[in-house]
Amino acid sequence: MIRVQQVSHADAHVAIHDVRQRVFVQEQGIAAELERDALDPVSAHVLALDSDGQPVGTGRR
Repeated sequence: MIRVQQVSHADAHVAIHDVRQRVFVQEQGIAAELERDALDPVSAHVLALDSDGQPVGTGRR
């Protein structure tokens, strides 16, 4: 089962950026410098965790 929870950027930035690095940079070939921006610290973030508590997805608004 996947659990989705709202997280703060300050508390979960490592997990958030690890997932985004895997998905956008490694899998989709997006330039690494485009993956982060000035909106990250002020955005609302969610983190999806698998049944083992491992991050598997993320989103922000």
